[in-house]
Amino acid sequence: MGKRLSPTAFREYPVWKWDDAQEKHEPLTKWQPLPKDEPTLFIKANFVAADGTAFEGYLIGLESYYAVGLFVDGTEHVLNLNLPDMIESSLKVICQRIGKEKVTLFPLHYETEVAFEGQSPIAGVLTI
Repeated sequence: MGKRLSPTAFREYPVWKWDDAQEKHEPLTKWQPLPKDEPTLFIKANFVAADGTAFEGYLIGLESYYAVGLFVDGTEHVLNLNLPDMIESSLKVICQRIGKEKVTLFPLHYETEVAFEGQSPIAGVLTI
């Protein structure tokens, strides 16, 4: 069941993973306890940029998050924190889509409704 990550997909299942071939995404229907055998998870999250702009999207990683996916006006923007130059070019497109001249993204606050066994819901701040 490979599906494209989207707000609708995340409403159906809040946690996704790569399929065995790492070509498509599939929902992780059992994620209690934290599945440490999965190299990367995609976890539904809400984000608030430093300037207060809110985004719906997802975290990418496992316990440590190295990228985020943001849904903006019907498009998906994946921002890898290890590639800040690419973030800047994506941010220009995001600004155009939301009709703002500038968005100060970082520090980027995130929170989820997802909580792995024995833990609080995932929340934190991302910086580059």
